[in-house]
This record gives sequence, structure tokens and C-alpha cells, in this order.
Amino acid sequence: MDTVSEGDPSLWSGDPFVLRVEGGKAYGRGTCDNGQDLIAGMYALKALKESGEALKYSIGLALVADEELGSAYGIQKLLDESIFGAGDMFVVPDYGNSRGDAVEIAEKGLLWLKINVYGRQVHASTPEKGKNAYRHSARLINRLDEELYRKYNGENRLFEPKVSTIEMTKHEKNVDSVNIIPVSYH
Repeated sequence: MDTVSEGDPSLWSGDPFVLRVEGGKAYGRGTCDNGQDLIAGMYALKALKESGEALKYSIGLALVADEELGSAYGIQKLLDESIFGAGDMFVVPDYGNSRGDAVEIAEKGLLWLKINVYGRQVHASTPEKGKNAYRHSARLINRLDEELYRKYNGENRLFEPKVSTIEMTKHEKNVDSVNIIPVSYH
């Protein structure tokens, strides 16, 4: 759940696909975001059930898996199907620390843009005959980065971090050779 790519395995101090415990802490994929939250939620519900205490409210646990993809098949689907009511309360465990005494109050918006930049492909030895889509994409990314941070520069101490974070995170392959001026960049 909510586990992103392991990235470069050489940057890990152990195999990211093998759980290991060191100094009382668990290391491996999914142990931080959101694996521990899911397990903690399940154990909390189990403890409540086994306590035999009558609860003032109904309680449930929704495990949805498409946060990184826009939530259309996860929480958004549950909302569309009216699973929750107007008076329901929610706890979304998505953060923690080793002491268990931190509560994060934060939410990021999500904006995905796919921008295609087109140029004219030529061999890199004659760049004057082409138009380098890669170079123009780099300029566009830099300008967007500067403008978005300029426009959304407010601070709110309630959130951590207290400012908006806007990150360009992905680009798709554009050419197969290092000596080709790319015709397009995605």
C-alpha cells in the first residue's frame, strides 16, 4: 500500500525486499509509508474488538491503494458510493515518528500535467539545423518551477512543511542515442 519504487538498490544498506530489524526499527519496502499505519490500524481495531467494550460509534478501516494514481478507484469510489455519511469522522494514518507522539496535519493537492514539447530532430553535430525539444523542455520546467513557487508562496504554521511543495518528478524517454537532438520531449 502506497509503496513507491525502491529506486537504486545500491543506495539501500540492505536488500529493500527483505525486512530487517535493527535497533528496534524495521527497515524494508512499505515499513514507513504506509505499511506501519495499516498494521497499526488493524491491531487497534483488533484490540478494540477483543476488549469487549461497547463503542459509542461504529468504526471501520478502509484500505485503498491508488493514492499515487489519483484515488479514482480508492477513496473517491467509496465517496461516490456514499459509504460515508455527513457526520462520520476520519483518521487517515499517513505519518508517524518513533515516539508515536506526532500528529501530522497536512494534505497535498495533486496536479499531473503531461506536456509534449516538439522540435526538429537532427544529428548533434549540426544543432543549428534542428530545434532541441530537450533544451526547450528544460527551460519550460525551470520557468514553471519559478512561477509556481512565486505564485504559491504562502506560509501556514499548521502544516509541515509550512510552505507549498511543487516538484517535477518524471520525464519519459525521448531518444535512443546520445548524439541525436530530440524531436519531442514528454
